[in-house]
Amino acid sequence: MSAMKNSSGDLMETNEIGEVLKNLTHYINIYLVLSEEELRSKIAEEVSKIEEKRKTEIEKDFGESMEDLIFNSITTHEKLSINSPDLHVKINYLGETFYCPPSHRFMEAEISKAFLRLVESRIDFDRFKTVVLNFMQEAGYKTEVIEGENKILAEKDGFEPLYLRLLPTINVVPDMLEEFGGEVNVFIVPTEKTPWAFVNFIRSMDEYYIPDSAMIWVANIKKGSIDPLIGEPGDSAITSTFDNPSRAKKAIQIWRRAGGIDSSFIGLS
Repeated sequence: MSAMKNSSGDLMETNEIGEVLKNLTHYINIYLVLSEEELRSKIAEEVSKIEEKRKTEIEKDFGESMEDLIFNSITTHEKLSINSPDLHVKINYLGETFYCPPSHRFMEAEISKAFLRLVESRIDFDRFKTVVLNFMQEAGYKTEVIEGENKILAEKDGFEPLYLRLLPTINVVPDMLEEFGGEVNVFIVPTEKTPWAFVNFIRSMDEYYIPDSAMIWVANIKKGSIDPLIGEPGDSAITSTFDNPSRAKKAIQIWRRAGGIDSSFIGLS
């Protein structure tokens, strides 16, 4: 491990940097693995506590922003201090970058949790619920948000009630499949920054039991639209309300015939 130095050749830790590193060490020790996005966000949060004048002085002395200075100290061998946390192991997981401490084991559970924190941090769940509520109401359903849960009950005369579970990522669907066959019969997941969580799910589908009655829909929260990924709605009004009804019908036909998926809805084709 080598230490960074300022323009005068002095070791680069200051009281302010030391305090930031101490607080970040505490946070990192809780989770062990952080996405680049989460790490940079926490660094920015800690740096924002430093008086602006003092921050400017430090950055002038060291020739780069404090955020980059601290990020590089944590994620490379160039350390600001012997007290700097060490997350120099960089990995790609489902198209996202994560930083891990050096370890003799693959930190699968910690990486999975870090991915979940990352995708949850990007989702406006209130907006997500609004998109789903508007969609179901447009299809002629009365809706009710179930208190304390990301679940919506949708009812319409002449049709079985739909229990829709809003999930933060397709990556958690395998762990939730036991809910199918109970109350829940529709999972709705948002689009993601990269398609690789969907790719991983599709490639692993043979490992899961998905009932014929199950449906998984994909919501584009920013666009305010929903399209099918798996399953067939029993109500043509729902099919007509999908963002691209003609392509939705094609996707449903593919699913009905061969259990396949029209991956164009998630940007895979």
